[in-house]
Amino acid sequence: MAVNGISCKVLHDKGATFDIVHPSFVKPEHFTGSGVWVRQVIEPDAKCLPVARIEMKGTFGIL
Repeated sequence: MAVNGISCKVLHDKGATFDIVHPSFVKPEHFTGSGVWVRQVIEPDAKCLPVARIEMKGTFGIL
């Protein structure tokens, strides 16, 4: 798997609406300026995370 051309290991949730990636895989110009509220099972509070357009490449093709 690669995110924006950088090889990485992933844990993919097929039921999720968004994929969360580490900011080190995202260039500043890829951020859209919007945010999305996310609540993880292990944390009681929701967090607003920045949205970015990325390219994911794997055995499934390119997204």
